[in-house]
Amino acid sequence: MSLVTSMSKSTLIDAAERQQALDISRSFCVQAPAGSGKTELLIQRYLKLLIHCEKPEDILAFTFTRKAAFEMRQRLLLSLRQEGPKNLTDLTKQLVKQVLEQNQKHQWHLLENPQRLQIKTIDAFNASISAQLPVVSGLGGQVDIVEDLEPIYQQAIDATLTKLNDDSKLSENLALFLSHLDNNLGRAKNLLISLLQKRDQWLKHILRIQHDDLRQELTHNLHVIITEAFESTKNILLPFSNEITSLTQFAAENLAKRDDNSLAKLAANKQLPGLGMQDIETWKALSIFFITQGGQFRKQVTIKNGFPAKDSGESTEEKALFKNKKEDFLTLVGKLQERPECLNYLQSLQILPASNYKQIEWEFLEALTQVLLDLVSELNLTLNQTNQADYIHMSASALQALAFEDSLSDLALRLDYRIKHILVDEFQDTSHQQIELLNRLTAGWQDGDGRTLFIVGDGMQSCYSFRSADVGLFLKARDEGIGAVGLHSLQLKMNFRSSSAIVDWVNQIFSKAFPQQDNITHGAVAYSASKAIKTEQTPGVTTTLLVDKAEQKTTLTQAREEEARLLVDQLKKIIETPDISIAILIKNRSHIQAIIPLLRQSGITWNASDIDPLSAFPVVNDLLSLLKALTNLADKTALLALLRTPFIGITLADIHLLTLFAHEHQLTLWQSLNEFHQQINLSADAQQRLQRVMPVLLQARAQRQNQTMRDWLEQCWLELGGPASLQTEHELQYIERFFLLLETESLKAEINNIHAFERKCSTTYLGAKHDASTSLHIMTIHKAKGLEFDYVFIPGLDREPRRSDKELFLWHEHTSAASVSRLLIAPLNAKGEKDNPTYLYLKNQAAIRNRLENTRLLYIAITRAKQQAFLFGKIKISKANAYQPPAESSLLATIWQALEQNDTVFTAVDMSLKPSPPDKPKPEVITIQRLKSSWSPPTKLNLTSAEHPTRSTDDQHQHLIEKKVGEIIHECLRLKVEKTIDILDLKFQGKYEEYWRTLLKPVCSDAHSLNNAITRIKQNLTSCLQHDKASWLFEHSHEDSACELAISDYRQQWRKEHIVDRTFIDNGIRWIIDYKSTSLAAKQSQADFLSKQEERYCPQLQRYAELFQAMEDIPVKTALFFTSLPYWHEIEL
Repeated sequence: MSLVTSMSKSTLIDAAERQQALDISRSFCVQAPAGSGKTELLIQRYLKLLIHCEKPEDILAFTFTRKAAFEMRQRLLLSLRQEGPKNLTDLTKQLVKQVLEQNQKHQWHLLENPQRLQIKTIDAFNASISAQLPVVSGLGGQVDIVEDLEPIYQQAIDATLTKLNDDSKLSENLALFLSHLDNNLGRAKNLLISLLQKRDQWLKHILRIQHDDLRQELTHNLHVIITEAFESTKNILLPFSNEITSLTQFAAENLAKRDDNSLAKLAANKQLPGLGMQDIETWKALSIFFITQGGQFRKQVTIKNGFPAKDSGESTEEKALFKNKKEDFLTLVGKLQERPECLNYLQSLQILPASNYKQIEWEFLEALTQVLLDLVSELNLTLNQTNQADYIHMSASALQALAFEDSLSDLALRLDYRIKHILVDEFQDTSHQQIELLNRLTAGWQDGDGRTLFIVGDGMQSCYSFRSADVGLFLKARDEGIGAVGLHSLQLKMNFRSSSAIVDWVNQIFSKAFPQQDNITHGAVAYSASKAIKTEQTPGVTTTLLVDKAEQKTTLTQAREEEARLLVDQLKKIIETPDISIAILIKNRSHIQAIIPLLRQSGITWNASDIDPLSAFPVVNDLLSLLKALTNLADKTALLALLRTPFIGITLADIHLLTLFAHEHQLTLWQSLNEFHQQINLSADAQQRLQRVMPVLLQARAQRQNQTMRDWLEQCWLELGGPASLQTEHELQYIERFFLLLETESLKAEINNIHAFERKCSTTYLGAKHDASTSLHIMTIHKAKGLEFDYVFIPGLDREPRRSDKELFLWHEHTSAASVSRLLIAPLNAKGEKDNPTYLYLKNQAAIRNRLENTRLLYIAITRAKQQAFLFGKIKISKANAYQPPAESSLLATIWQALEQNDTVFTAVDMSLKPSPPDKPKPEVITIQRLKSSWSPPTKLNLTSAEHPTRSTDDQHQHLIEKKVGEIIHECLRLKVEKTIDILDLKFQGKYEEYWRTLLKPVCSDAHSLNNAITRIKQNLTSCLQHDKASWLFEHSHEDSACELAISDYRQQWRKEHIVDRTFIDNGIRWIIDYKSTSLAAKQSQADFLSKQEERYCPQLQRYAELFQAMEDIPVKTALFFTSLPYWHEIEL
């Protein structure tokens, strides 16, 4: 976000901090709250470094997403090109001027070679390290980054489990491991997959279990943590020691009369418990004495707590005593409530870890260690054999490469520069692996040696714990530095994004919602207030809570529908406002389900990304039914679903007859279908449909091994009339995405597990939907991070997340107040046994961290808004007409205490939904859309001779060479975009030239034509990569970027495949580019050449544009890029 140019330094309350951040002789940790202009500050720091560095490559900037890296580079380039100068502050303009002078003086050619600006994601940097140092990294060369490694995980798990019958120690460990899980192999595999997905978090810990002294260390850590809990509680209760002792003695005497000795030991001590392990039960008894099972201070006490009712006293004195003791108890509770941390301490006493490890627990941990180590070994072996890696493996390889003392020197020699300045954006979402990377990159750095580290982040916006991010690392780096690099802490306070009303509301509510103090162990971040620069009046934050009264018995569906209605009604009031942006932000994708139908009914269109899984669309489920039925004839459910699909369309009555015939004749359903002509009871409609369908299905079964899985299934679907049964053009997009997924997955390996592929469909999302005519965007809160909108809607605040499955073991590094890190590990209980206390303790600690992250997530969502934010949720009211606290795991719970203290900040809406008396249900008639029974496939059109002009033998031969040269150029440009590989780099050129020769030899008649072809490839690549549009054209971070994209056209009810060379979205425009390696003929003018090329390829680009416009509603621009000239020729359609 650019700062307002008219702003004076005196306006900024953090002007001094911003000025200090540009001192490039010092290292800093900058805490930048939402809307504080941190990107502008990063750009200014980068520009300042460029002014004083020897080479641009001396500066390395890290971001966490490709989009952020692209945007940062674009911001820098726009500044250097001085495009849109009104958006630049005076300071930025001054810095740009000096950088351009340096650029000219040192001949850096930054505008022509923007790749010299080393702005990368950490993942991209790890990949480059591993490629530059292939031997020490262990990767051995270029690898493919794979985001979904589940098939490889399965392969590694199977390889480990096959050793169960070996005569080895591992076999014994495997047997113990499986026995612990009741020999449930499916559960074991799922638990191991879950662990492999985050092996970067636990592998370093599990390695240590092999050491004999670890058990002793872990036991010591348990004792320290328990003792710390006792000390904290004792310190806060000590001023009330006499009162507590008096009350516990009184209660213990009365409980003893009921054979309850829970307070006996506490009363006998006549003082607060000690700090030894023998005092655990006494402290727990004291905690239960004061707080309920719900974790709140007791509001009343009864005989069950040791306080008899007043009337039960036998004398006046005794009755007075009973009354006074109850009053004393409640008075003491009132005093304790004045200290908020007191409740937390007492709660923690009820969930303490065990003081030691049982032998059976330790034996399981040791067995699990050996299983996991073998599993990781098998995984690494498989990855290396297949030249694949996930980001965890790539990061580990880069760290391994940098572990050698001379690795940084070797890297500097290879790259011809040394890293002297590092900038890191969004540092609050750093993982332990990434911290270790920074430690190794800054090894040997010293204060004052001219090298600097500059990290920027906001602990209040850390929300990626599911990606191994740990906000505690940010807090620790701020306070202690990284490695030997000390960091000066700076706090930004201005908000340039949101209106003052929003900023004031956020300050008021979140100052109470966030913890009062930082806590590294829990990932607790204290709130830092902001000041708005905008003074115009806006409504700010509007919170609407649906009131669910106990007597109304409102269903959850009714509540969600009412919430959706209120949201859409409010949305209608602003949707037509020109030049605004609106977002509906959701925590989970399921939170939008009730809203989407109302948006459709209201005619409101929207843009969305990663919201709808493929399995949500009926046309995809129809294809899955076809796939499952054809691959497993015994799958009766799939066959029944297939018969009901629109392209077959058998009625329920006829399906019943088919199943009845199968039952009476002891046949399978498939056999019954094959004998449909003998079933005279079937309707004429069913007979006609099956007469058309069964030959297609039988032929498909017979041809399975002759085609790829995609071609096989798609051909069957086409012949069954699939395209003709579609209802909307949008369904073509779902169909194509399904077939693309099927093609991708079946190319990796034969799809034998259809259920695994079905799960893949449920986790694969459509690409972003683009509609330039709407201002509404729908996305998850995580996706919205870093974005801003005029209006923000956040529904479902009261919703709870789905409960997560248990892990095989839990682990956590507990950081004490003295910043000492202590490891805790606890195994999962065996089936039928209770969870051990340490496992429950670690689970509770994780829940605390999740609740704190929820607070940060809601803060992120609300601070996306510039003018107004609308919050929606549901709150229950008891029969006593009191608000009931929302579920602890909901977003609403994070701010509920602050809202309840000032109920004017939210609007309570009584749903007044009275359930109607149950009527006798009427039978529901469901009709299905289906093809006519008389439908038959259209005849394919044969290509005319004009589409295949005849050529002489020599022309045909040259045409083959030209075609192959063009294919190779296309492939090299794809590698440039997708793998960021510069084929012309000397370290790659030899390897690829040999590959080119292999491809060209079959079409080149002699060495001369072969060498000419190689020369042409190099000339084309050299010239096109030097074109002034090259850096923009081949940038891999563009939205919806793709190369050699296959798009299927079903408009004629047969598939026609199109391959789009290059496409992406930039500034809301879909670009479609076709590469051409064609060159001018002898004596041909460039104008004539371009005119003929445009005439020839314009219809093709027009078809591409139409296909994209059927899937999205944004402007389309097309161009031909002639690689040999080089020349960019934009074509107006």
